[in-house]
Amino acid sequence: MYLGLDLGTTNIKALLVDTGGKVAASSSVTVGLKNGPNGAVEQDIGEIRAAVLKAICSLGDKDRLAAVREIGVSSQGGSLQITGANGAPIGPVISWLDGRGQPYDEAFNMELGREWFARHVGHGGSDVAVGQLLRLRKERPELLARPNRVGFVGDFIVASLCGRAAHDASSLSIATLLNPQLRAADPDLLKKLKLDGDQLPALLSPRECASVLSAEVARQTHLPAGTPVSAAVHDQYAAALGSAAVHAGDVMVGTGTAWVLLAVTDRLMPPVLDSAFVSPHPAEGLYGQLASLGNGGAALSWLVKILELDETVPGAIENMLKAAPAGCDGLRCRPFLAYYQPAGLPANVNGCFTGLKLFHTRAHLVRAVVEGLACELARHLRLLNAAGLETRRLILCGEAAAGEETPQTIADITGLPVACAAVRQTSAFGAAVIARGLAEHSESLVQLAESMASSRRIFTPGDNAARYRQIMAEYIASLPAEKATEPAASAGRVHLHHVFDYTDVDRAFWAEHLEDWLPKKIIDVHMHVSDPANRREPMTEEGRRQYWVSEVLEPMDVRSADRCLATVFPGRQVECVAMSMPSLEFDIEAENEYVRTSCLERDWHGLLMLRPQMKAADLDAALGKPGIIGVKPYYTLISRNPLTRDEHIEASIFDFLPHHVLEVLNARRAWVTLHVPKAGRLGHPDNIREIKEIRRRYPRVILVVAHLGRCYTEPHAQEALPLLADDPGLYFDNSAVLNPAVHRLALKCLGPDRILYGSDNPVFFMRGRRQWQGKTYINRTNYPFFFNKRREPPEIEAGYTLYMYEALLAVKIACRDAGLTGDQVNAIFHDNAERLIRPANKGG
Repeated sequence: MYLGLDLGTTNIKALLVDTGGKVAASSSVTVGLKNGPNGAVEQDIGEIRAAVLKAICSLGDKDRLAAVREIGVSSQGGSLQITGANGAPIGPVISWLDGRGQPYDEAFNMELGREWFARHVGHGGSDVAVGQLLRLRKERPELLARPNRVGFVGDFIVASLCGRAAHDASSLSIATLLNPQLRAADPDLLKKLKLDGDQLPALLSPRECASVLSAEVARQTHLPAGTPVSAAVHDQYAAALGSAAVHAGDVMVGTGTAWVLLAVTDRLMPPVLDSAFVSPHPAEGLYGQLASLGNGGAALSWLVKILELDETVPGAIENMLKAAPAGCDGLRCRPFLAYYQPAGLPANVNGCFTGLKLFHTRAHLVRAVVEGLACELARHLRLLNAAGLETRRLILCGEAAAGEETPQTIADITGLPVACAAVRQTSAFGAAVIARGLAEHSESLVQLAESMASSRRIFTPGDNAARYRQIMAEYIASLPAEKATEPAASAGRVHLHHVFDYTDVDRAFWAEHLEDWLPKKIIDVHMHVSDPANRREPMTEEGRRQYWVSEVLEPMDVRSADRCLATVFPGRQVECVAMSMPSLEFDIEAENEYVRTSCLERDWHGLLMLRPQMKAADLDAALGKPGIIGVKPYYTLISRNPLTRDEHIEASIFDFLPHHVLEVLNARRAWVTLHVPKAGRLGHPDNIREIKEIRRRYPRVILVVAHLGRCYTEPHAQEALPLLADDPGLYFDNSAVLNPAVHRLALKCLGPDRILYGSDNPVFFMRGRRQWQGKTYINRTNYPFFFNKRREPPEIEAGYTLYMYEALLAVKIACRDAGLTGDQVNAIFHDNAERLIRPANKGG
């Protein structure tokens, strides 16, 4: 027998479940909320603990309780409980409903911005526990000082049962403290909150036992002493296990006061909605995005109340729904009744009924609300699909799962099959699944959840689906046009940048070639970002046709870069060495400041685009600002000729990286990413001589030659790389190189400790492949660019992936052929850059 506990906000539930998933006993005990001034909502942890013991004891006699083998714990999330060094509570529980932290959240959001939070904690802003911690830091700083600890309701109750405060990633996620890429509390956020990681509860997997039941609790409850107890799992993720929402494409819909979505995916993605919380799923290999519609059961409860309907009559609401036809004879409802900004819509969107006529009845009103909620659910699913998150099946929990009309309406409007959870207490049932998982490690939680799930009623789109497609179109059209956008035509296609999308072809390529090979932490040392407002001269058609890069390149702002990095590097933590566009069509000074501030917000590292005319004092002052580690000189920045980008291609390196600049850079030990000139590329004798001169005269400069010296073909690499092989202090980035033979030669001549990964994005979001012949190459792509004259057959173009993925595969092939170890691969993608960034621009 397994015991599942659900520590809800107002009810403590307990279930006894056998191995087959049959509920042997259940109980529920209410707990109170105390409202105070300024939006305070608090609870008494002692009352919660007493309710837990009472709920357990209410499950049955001693013999039944003595049969419990393991205990699983599900809990409300984000409700703070400060404790002393001895684990004793200090003060009341600060509920997740407490509004006193909101002003602090708003100020913190203004300070750091949405992108910072999305990257660090997988959520669109400061929320839940963060604002409360900021408030306490100001109002009662002694509460957060060591040796006191910051905990939550779930881990405190786990400690009261077994002596160890412990919770899982989903609990930390809803508190807005989890970095889902690291699967740990975000160190940068903790630093800003002035907290140490060891002040938080132990972070465990749901498969890991927190400890065993204490003798004292065993005596009070008649449970066996020494019974394993799980860490506390957030109640919505426990419900996902309890309802068997354990496959990529499942979306669990909790139909409580506010309808809550938990979308299950097999890859780590940034939050697809600002309101979504990203977390690892308790089931192995899965992730979840948890978001609220904000509106839900409360809308129906409001209508029932004002219509004075008797909810106590069995089937009263169900009969009302059956009494009105699909489409409600033209009556429509926009169900925005709660004070909550719906995803993708303006904050001031209001609820309303339209099409109301004299012949409409109370049954029409009830059905119109349910249809409106189903339309809003479908709109959210479209937003998920547009962001690349697949939705294949809905799993309905809560009140709505008990009937027939609501599930069928949802199936008809969303076009998806709807499974109704058989057990009403899905979180407690999921906790029982977790309890079983503590003992049976031979089976995954997916297998256990499926084996324990009771038979569920399934609803598929029926005869009214076609009618509802029209109603859904009308619903979308009725919303404010400002943000009510339709998703991409294909659920598998996500807009990436410029004219390029991310598709299932790319996902398959990633899964086959890159997922198991690329390190978890990556530093891209060659990323271009730009503020479009800083472009002083528009790109002309003639300019685009001068050079293929000009036609492919569309400047990318840093927000788009964040989104694209999360898309193309799922499950990876990516930092960048960023620079703007090497073009005098842009305001270079404004661009450099944009790069600097953007890098500061993201813990990235910026390079200044260098005008060679810049005075030494001005450069020194610019390098003195935080966020900058060096410069990116480029021959196009000498002067501009609108008729050609290559007027200065045959310049000396010292024409665009002059000696007075190098003296400043040398004194500061600054980073330089050097794009070599000359049609002959790196192997031109002048380039070799001048690079060696820089290394001899300015040895403290961290010199990184871009694009492996523009050696995109093997002959160019053969004539250049061996000439610089003997200088261990000279480095190269491998950006924009797609030829495996070039990467092999670079590893042979330079070794893995002198090569740094770079993408040259956004250029390499282009789709296609490259082919080589001697010292020339051909770019193949599936977009009708001017340069793309020799197209391949459609069936070949259909298999094109991103150029950056082709480049990564080329690196992988070279690393494999060279017999590189995992540590050496890590060096190329992360460690070399980290080692050079640390002293860059530090002087001394």
